Amino acid sequence: MKNFGPLMRISFSLTCLTLGIVLTGDTLVGLSSGSLSATAEYRKTLSEALAVQYSHLAGRNHSDTIQAGLDLLIERNPQILSVAIQLASSGTFAQAGDHQRHWTHIEGGHSSIDHIQVPIFKGDAPWGTLQIAFQPVAELENPWSFVHPWSRLILFVAFGGFVSYLLFIKRTLRHLDPSAVIPARVKHALDVLAQGVVMLDRHGSIVLANTAFAKGVGLPLNDLIGSTLSRLAWVPATPSTEPSSEPWTMALNTRTAQADVRMVLADSSGKSRHFLVSSAPIVDESERLRGAVVSFDDVTQLEEANVALGGAVKELERSHAQIVNQNSELDRTNQSLVVEIDERKKAESEREALNRRLQEASRRIGMAEVAASVLHNVGNVLNSVNVSVGLIQKTLERTPVGKLGRIGQMFQDHMTDLSLYLTQDEKGKQIPSYVVKLADQLNTNFTGINKELDSLDHNIDHIRRIIMAQQGHAKTQILLEQIQLTDVVEQALAINRDSLEKAGITVVREYAELPATMCDRHQVLQIMVNLINNAIYAMQAVPDRSHRLTVTIGYHSGSRERVQIQVDDTGMGIAPDNFKRLFTQGFTTREDGQGLGLHSSSLAAKLLGGVLSATSEGEGLGATFTLDLPLTQATLAA
Repeated sequence: MKNFGPLMRISFSLTCLTLGIVLTGDTLVGLSSGSLSATAEYRKTLSEALAVQYSHLAGRNHSDTIQAGLDLLIERNPQILSVAIQLASSGTFAQAGDHQRHWTHIEGGHSSIDHIQVPIFKGDAPWGTLQIAFQPVAELENPWSFVHPWSRLILFVAFGGFVSYLLFIKRTLRHLDPSAVIPARVKHALDVLAQGVVMLDRHGSIVLANTAFAKGVGLPLNDLIGSTLSRLAWVPATPSTEPSSEPWTMALNTRTAQADVRMVLADSSGKSRHFLVSSAPIVDESERLRGAVVSFDDVTQLEEANVALGGAVKELERSHAQIVNQNSELDRTNQSLVVEIDERKKAESEREALNRRLQEASRRIGMAEVAASVLHNVGNVLNSVNVSVGLIQKTLERTPVGKLGRIGQMFQDHMTDLSLYLTQDEKGKQIPSYVVKLADQLNTNFTGINKELDSLDHNIDHIRRIIMAQQGHAKTQILLEQIQLTDVVEQALAINRDSLEKAGITVVREYAELPATMCDRHQVLQIMVNLINNAIYAMQAVPDRSHRLTVTIGYHSGSRERVQIQVDDTGMGIAPDNFKRLFTQGFTTREDGQGLGLHSSSLAAKLLGGVLSATSEGEGLGATFTLDLPLTQATLAA
C-alpha cells in the first residue's frame, strides 16, 4: 500500500470498511433470512410427513397408535411444544402437550412458522387437521423482525457507515497532502520565496510548506505534510517563562500575530540554525479559527556575522586600549625625540648605507646561487669526466709501448740476417705472431680510448652548455634539436656508470618505441643526471639489501602527445612531510647536500614545457620521479 497514492488507499479502505459493516450487521441483527427460511421449510416438511402418516393410521382406525405417536413426538422433539388432531365433526381426537396454551388459532386455516396445521384424510374424504405448535424461533423475539431484511440493511449501514466513515475520514484527512488542492501557480510562487512559509490547520498540523522551509530544516516536503512544527528540535533564542513560547502556538491559542521571534533549530549534524519566526492566525468570514500561517527567515549567517562582529568589537576594544597606551608611550617618546633629532638623522644615514650594503649582498647572494647551481650540475658531470680520464690513463698504462721498443731493437740487431732470424731462430720465429697480438691489443686500447674521448667530448660539451645556460642570470634559452630520449637517458646512465657499479645497483631498462622529438638535449640530460644521482644516494642509504634502478620511457597515460621518463629506485623513500618542500631551493636530506639538484631540475622541466613530480609509498619503500614532456615531432616542428 505504500506505493499507492492517497486516492487508491482511501478507496480500498472505504471498500473494506463497507464490507465490514455489512458482515457485522448480518451477524448482529440477522440481515440474512437464510436460516429462517430453512427453519420454516423444515417444519413444513415435518408436518406434512406426520400428516401423511396419521392419515394412514386414521384409515385403519388405530387411535391408540396415533395417541402414542403424538406422545413420542413431543418427547423426542424439544422444538415441538404441543400437537393435536382436530376432527372436523367432533372436536379434539388426540393431543400431546399443553396444546390449549401453546396453540394460536389462525383465521382461514393458514399456518405460520411457529403454528402449522395440515389436513388429514381418511380415504378420499377429509377427516381432521393436524395442529403442531413449535417453539418460537429467535426471529420472532427480535424487535427488528417486523421490518423487511433490506430495510434493516439500509438502516444499519446508514447508521454504522455514518459513524465509521466519520471517524475514518477525520483520521485520513490528517495524513492527506492538502497541497494537492493548491494551484500550481500558488505553490510555485511560494517556492520562489527565499523565506520559509508554512500553513497550519487549527490543530497545529502542517498542511502546506514551501521548498525554502524544507531546505532550511533539512527534511523532505513529504515528511513535513501532516506533522507538526513542534516535533522539530526548536529552542527559543531567549529563555521564556511561558509554558509554550512557540510563535505558531501563541498565534493559535491567542489569535494574535507574533512577529520576529528568534528561534534556534538543531539539525541532524548538531549545528544550529537561527530563524526569525512570524506567525498570524487564519480566520474565516465567521471569525472561526482555521489555522495559522508561519514565516521563517533564516538569519544563521547574520547571527554568525553578529557573533564574529562581537568578537571583532571586543578585539577592537582591546586594540584601542593598547593604542591608547602606545600613544601615551609615543607622547613620551616624542618628547625625548625632540632632543634626539640629530641622532635620528644619523640613524637614517646609517640605515640608507645599510640598505645599500644589503642590496649589494642580495645581488651577490643571487650570483652565488647561480654559481652554486652551475657548480652542482658541473660537479655531477665531472664525476663522469674523472672516470673517463682514469680509464684512459689505465688504458695508456697498459699499452705495450715498451714491448714494441724491444722488438724494434731485436730487428735492429739482426738487420743483416733478418730473414734467417725470423725463420730459423726460436725467438725470431715468435716475433710475427707476437706482433699480431700486440696490434690487436693496441686496436682494443685505441677503441676504448676513442670511446672515452667521445664521452669526454659529450660531457665537456654538456658542461659548456650548463655554463652557457646560467649566463645572463635567468636569461636561459633552450636550443631545440631532434633527439631520441633513449639516447639521452643512456648518456645519463653512462655519466653515473661508475657510481652505479660501485654501489652494486642493477639497472633495468623499459623503453617503448617512441619517435624522435624536438627538445633541448642538455636540459633533459641535466635532469636525468640529477635524478639518477639522487636515486644512487637514496639506495646507498639502505645498504642492507640489493637494489634496482628502473628507468621507464613511454607515452603519457591516455595521450600520445606527451611522453614520460620515470626513474624508480628501491631506496629510503620520501617522508610525507617532505613532499611540499621537495623541489624548493635549499631543501635536501643529504648531510653534504646544497638543495640545488631537484630545484634546478624542476626549473629546467618547466622551461621545456613539462613538469617534474615525485611519488613514494613512504620511508624505506623507494621513490619514483617522473619527468613529463611534450612530444614534438620533427615534422610538426618544421
